[in-house]
Formats: sequence, C-alpha cells, structure tokens
Amino acid sequence: MELDRIDKLLEAYFEGATDLDEEAALFDYFNNQQVADHLLPYKPIFVGLSAARKESSTREFSIGKEPARIIKSWWYGVAAMAVVSIGIGSFYFSQPQI
Repeated sequence: MELDRIDKLLEAYFEGATDLDEEAALFDYFNNQQVADHLLPYKPIFVGLSAARKESSTREFSIGKEPARIIKSWWYGVAAMAVVSIGIGSFYFSQPQI
C-alpha cells in the first residue's frame, strides 16, 4: 500500500501536481535507507535536493541602485532637425542642374 502511494506521489511530483505535504512525504521516504529497488534511481534526486535545502550562504549581497537614464527632450529636437535637413539636402541635390 505504501509503495502504491509513493508511486502515485512520485508521478504527481514530476507532473508538478503535488502540494508541500506530499513533497515532504516523498523527501522523507527517499531520505530513508529502505527504498524499493525500482525507486532507487530517484533517490539521488531527492537526497541532493534535501542537501541543497540545507545549504546557506554567509556572503552578503547588496543590489546597487543604478541611476536612471534620462533622455533629455532637446535630443529629440536635434534628431528631428538632422532628419529634416538630410531630407531637404537630398531633395535639393537630387534636382537636375539647369
């Protein structure tokens, strides 16, 4: 009966359909030394995940505040003038000279 429950929980775990209590039951089962032979390939996964949960870092992280990029509105005017002057210049120089 226990193996049927573990098989169903394992299938639901890999489908992402388990809650925290069911996952805790799986972790408890696979961290125990008495794992069924057909479930032994899954044991390193749960042992590794249990070990990863216990890890912690002593390093302090700080997220620096990056200054916001401010595009000044006069740049838009300069860009627009450049586009207009290039357009007028190309129109003027493309006309046949008489």
